[in-house]
Amino acid sequence: MRHSTAVHLLRSGVDIVTIANWLGHVSINTTNKYIAIDLEMYGADTTSYPDYCLCDYCFERFLAGRSVSEPMVLGKRQNYLVKSKQVEAYRAFTEDYIAQLAKKTKEQLEAIAPNFIIGALDLDLDRVYNRGLAKGLGSGHAPVLAFTEMTYSTGFSSYIDETQKRFRDSGTNTVLVVGIWQNKFPPENLAEQYYHCARDSGGYWIYTMQSLSKYTKLTLPFDKERYWQAIRKANDELDKLAADPGYKSLLKMRSFEVPVSEISFDKITVEPVEYVGDRYRIDKNIEPVTLRFFNKLVFVAKKGDKLGFKIGFGKKRGAGTSYVEAGLVSRIGTVLAEDRASFLSRADLKAIAPYSGTYVIAVQSYGNSAKIVGFSHPYSVNADKMAHFLKPSSSLYLYKPADSDSAKVEFYVDGVGESVSATFKNESGNILGMYDIVGRQTITVPLVKSRKGEIIELKIQPRPGTHFEDVRIKVVSGLEKYISPAKAGLVRKLRR
Repeated sequence: MRHSTAVHLLRSGVDIVTIANWLGHVSINTTNKYIAIDLEMYGADTTSYPDYCLCDYCFERFLAGRSVSEPMVLGKRQNYLVKSKQVEAYRAFTEDYIAQLAKKTKEQLEAIAPNFIIGALDLDLDRVYNRGLAKGLGSGHAPVLAFTEMTYSTGFSSYIDETQKRFRDSGTNTVLVVGIWQNKFPPENLAEQYYHCARDSGGYWIYTMQSLSKYTKLTLPFDKERYWQAIRKANDELDKLAADPGYKSLLKMRSFEVPVSEISFDKITVEPVEYVGDRYRIDKNIEPVTLRFFNKLVFVAKKGDKLGFKIGFGKKRGAGTSYVEAGLVSRIGTVLAEDRASFLSRADLKAIAPYSGTYVIAVQSYGNSAKIVGFSHPYSVNADKMAHFLKPSSSLYLYKPADSDSAKVEFYVDGVGESVSATFKNESGNILGMYDIVGRQTITVPLVKSRKGEIIELKIQPRPGTHFEDVRIKVVSGLEKYISPAKAGLVRKLRR
């Protein structure tokens, strides 16, 4: 029941001897039996496949024996399936073919290492690729492990039983391993979460075990030792249950609130800014921006303007008392309005501008994401540290000063499985650079000095076969440190 936690300890850089001691094992060989391959968790190009693929390899095999008048080029394949009413047949073919390939892989692996266990992130999602993979890898005597993210914020829930029933009904030898995002739970509630999740499934895994290491910069809301105590407590109870199936643990499920560190709105300040354009204007076609964690939205208003921002939830699922905290603040930290968004209501910030100049909307999301659904003034997101975007589907805009001949921009995504491509264009639409972003990396964008500054367009897209999620962006140098979802909202440092 504890193998998934051991796997994450190993991936976080903890040496195998330390893991053996933590598990209570005497022999290193015993520990090796607990190590599972997980198809590169958080680096799995294929575990997040949305549906069937239309590659030559698969499509040619599907067409074998079928009458087709002309070679089927990639761009025509989906239309062919729809018009010939073979979409479902192709889905079934894809699922079965993936199952065959996965089964062969499993057989070859078992011939070399009979006790080796395979696991896959998101294998619990009911998709063509995932179902085929579960059928094939779940063959043989050893099960395949399905590492789920769907319990990140909820923890122990009905999803565990419902998903395992679906596995049983499908006839696959698939075992669910429950994922817990430890930041979303108070340490005193984690032991019961770990215990009950593992008791009713194949085990638990923690996002992210890295944050428990003393060698990482990742932080937790409370002292790390309290989280380690929860792990030890839960594992002690699981050991008792393993020794005695009739054991009744005293760990009971309790309600909880998401750990938060309250924002001090009066301590938030920004430099004076101005719009890049002559005058701000509202673009009704701007898509709502969704943000994660803490962000500062900066805009300019005139004295007497009616200020109004509406902020809701970016996702529908969460845990405990997840909410978004938002405040409308003057440039020097005077709080003009503050409110909270929940699953049932939006944060509604309103005020009359007491002066002409720069204002800030400070947004902190707890256990969810914040969606900017309404605004009186176009805005930019401050990127002097990290601007945290969730699935930015539309173009973003940055400002290049006239004398800048290169820019450094830092990106951060969660591994290969959530990798993206970033394309920079100048005002003429010419591509300045295209970059594949994997993990954390800083890229250099070549620019050209000019008589005046210009607006740079940034388009972020998921790479083929990946899952589009969080993208963090920091402007290091060469560009103004503001990112806007619209040219009209782009700001720059106030020129005296």
